[in-house]
Amino acid sequence: QVIMAHRNSTIEDDAALADSDYNVQRIAEIQTYWPTGSQNLIKPGRLYVREGTLQKMCRKGLKPRHFFLFNDILVYGIEIARNAYTSQTVLALAECSLTDMGDTDDGPNCFQINHKLKSFQVFAPSLSDKISWITNLKKFIFQCSNRDAETAIDNARAVWVPDSKVQKCMVCREAQFTLLNRRHHCRKCGKVACGPCTSRTMLLGKGKPERVCVLCYMESERTAAEGKPSHGASSAGLGMTTTPFARSATTSGHASDSEASSDEESDVKDRPVMVAPVASQLSAAEKKMHELTNDERLALMMAVKDGKLSIDSALAAASASRPERLATMSKTGELKRPERPAPAVHPSPSPAPTPTPTPAPAPA
Repeated sequence: QVIMAHRNSTIEDDAALADSDYNVQRIAEIQTYWPTGSQNLIKPGRLYVREGTLQKMCRKGLKPRHFFLFNDILVYGIEIARNAYTSQTVLALAECSLTDMGDTDDGPNCFQINHKLKSFQVFAPSLSDKISWITNLKKFIFQCSNRDAETAIDNARAVWVPDSKVQKCMVCREAQFTLLNRRHHCRKCGKVACGPCTSRTMLLGKGKPERVCVLCYMESERTAAEGKPSHGASSAGLGMTTTPFARSATTSGHASDSEASSDEESDVKDRPVMVAPVASQLSAAEKKMHELTNDERLALMMAVKDGKLSIDSALAAASASRPERLATMSKTGELKRPERPAPAVHPSPSPAPTPTPTPAPAPA
């Protein structure tokens, strides 16, 4: 009944409900569900709308998450006991958009929540529950932002591809994932890639360097070189560094969920950082870059990194015929691999001399 009332209520009705004793006590009670140090949910004018458990698509598959919807924020976390939750995530509805995904291969009753800090898909237990969630989200997103909930927002996070759906690197298409060759996610496009293919960082929406794949990084460099405006860049410039990147060891472990990913913080200090421009579609030359062999792609990327080729020259080489491309890469010296040293030949140790037995003394 409370949910239906919110669905059909006006802003004035919601304001009156927000001041009611029931709403104030309910929000104070929900605040006690979270551990000390979590964000304070008690705020004048905040209205509790509904709650429920949804299946959230995380990097390791579907996981149950408990969601609380208020008139200005969406809060969710992991239920560890009755009325006890952890890993709190708070998303402002003014910066959210909504996409109805229908029924997918992963399950029915799916819809997607997009935000500049996190985007993800959730699955409702029934169609009626999904309709209830979408109806309330649409209403309060419109009240907070004065736009339709389906309208795309700038710089929304990419939805991560689940680990279980990928066995090879989605960038180089060569590296097989094993216990030693770990999976990493590009924070800009959401693809699963190997360590060398995600050895760059960029400033996205969190104000700190975040792991991105080399293709997103090259696209950002090309866009910056063309002088296109960069979303979120300061007036002092794009903040791009020219320090060559070092290939980092791919030893960071998996996180149990995207809320607390261990590889998000790993080995990012020594990588070059740049501010991400507005996302754009890949050109025909950039699509050709995806089709190259692993050796050819890495050779072109290393030539750009070392300053031997410009971005445009590398993309032109990717679009050229194979003989022309090999000739271009041979000039840069990137295809010359050091020969493996011949195995050292160790002389066989000479056999130890056989000791001469000492004759026993003759008896007296």
